[in-house]
Amino acid sequence: MRILKYRMYGAGLSNQRMSLDMGVALSVYTQRAFAPYEFKSMEHSGRALRGQIDRYNISDLFEIPVPMLDEAASSIPWSGLSHAEFAPERLGRHVFVDDTFQHDQRFDEFLGRRDLTVTDLNALYGGEGILDLASRRNFCNVTPLFYLKEEVRSAIMHTVRQVIPKALYRQAALRIAERIGGFNAIHVRQGDFLNADHPFDIKDPESLLANVDSIFERDETLVICTDDENSPNFSLVREHFRCVMLESYILEDPELKQIYDDLPFQDEAIMGVICQLVCEHADTFAGSLRSTYTNYVHRARGEAEMLFINTLERPNVKITDGRFEITQTDKEFSWWRTGWCMDVDPSTIAWMREWPEVFA
Repeated sequence: MRILKYRMYGAGLSNQRMSLDMGVALSVYTQRAFAPYEFKSMEHSGRALRGQIDRYNISDLFEIPVPMLDEAASSIPWSGLSHAEFAPERLGRHVFVDDTFQHDQRFDEFLGRRDLTVTDLNALYGGEGILDLASRRNFCNVTPLFYLKEEVRSAIMHTVRQVIPKALYRQAALRIAERIGGFNAIHVRQGDFLNADHPFDIKDPESLLANVDSIFERDETLVICTDDENSPNFSLVREHFRCVMLESYILEDPELKQIYDDLPFQDEAIMGVICQLVCEHADTFAGSLRSTYTNYVHRARGEAEMLFINTLERPNVKITDGRFEITQTDKEFSWWRTGWCMDVDPSTIAWMREWPEVFA
């Protein structure tokens, strides 16, 4: 048996999920059993959730669709296996390839102006019994980091799309969505985004209303999923739309609150999972750029055309009515077709948003 040890990254719910995705993807890529370790406390709005790691970790919430091992519980004497460590400063500065790799024009387009190290883990460490992915920043979007023969890349993307919340969370969210009825939904990241100097983020009620108005009809129910329901930026949307503030709606309705209380765990991370899942059932959904939380709703909905509530207008990359314009029609990869890597820091390709290539 060959084993992939994988150090988990500590952050909020969706960033930890992204770390988990990457471990699962590398397990498929290297054809090794997955052995994650050093699970970390989850954070919410920049602070650790008290007592969370003593009750559960990220692997208790999500299906893991690859063989998984725990060294402490294993009957295999791991100490007798050959061992190698791969521990770059940042995993997201590598692009993983296989024996079909050629550095040609298509690969340069795939890079999208990123400065990545070409890495074939199978060629480097294929003979080792244990490969330890020991980086402390095993955190990045799987989609733009694997440049492989099509059947292998497709298998990786298919497997990663199976990393979904466990059935009891999906069932709870479905019951809540059914109670709401037909609805549209937005995810608006506020919290620590309000303190960041970033041109994409929603920081005033006028911009949010204008952007939401360009996507949704005012007479349709609009579910708002956010980490700060009291943000003044919602004032105009709440005035002009029939809004449901999702977390409050769940906690203030006795029947829905009981659904939440009946789950194995309750805290901000669990509420985040439930609200994320409810948004998957929306008729139309738009989310926040540079939010990994939004990325997972987009992925789960399976829509190649992903909508955003942000304002973005640069010479080569624009959002119009919530949609990225295709400004480079002669390109293959979405980070080029949208002009993203021309007018935005190319390193953000690995986390700023989900890309349609995840459905390949």
